[in-house]
Amino acid sequence: MLYDTNRFQLRGDFVARMAEVIAANQTARPGGVVFIGDSLTQFMDLKKFFPEYPSAYNCGLAGTTSDMLLHFIDQGVLKCRPSTVFLMVGTNDLGNTTMASP
Repeated sequence: MLYDTNRFQLRGDFVARMAEVIAANQTARPGGVVFIGDSLTQFMDLKKFFPEYPSAYNCGLAGTTSDMLLHFIDQGVLKCRPSTVFLMVGTNDLGNTTMASP
């Protein structure tokens, strides 16, 4: 079967990353900063680029589209009870990565 993000065909590495985020969020301190988005977020070194946020949580999911991220918002953001959310999405919504691409 061809990969079709509109059908939410989650692959093993994506599911593993989701589990990592969910596990890390279990101990998140309320009032922190959640960084959520695609691979640009997941692979960002938060300690290097945002040292002023000691309670920063990287909830990036490489390969995710905006629509897919909506289905993860509870576990990926709300469970952390953040004061601030940094959102980086849209890159995977363009081109040949999704059938819904403009």
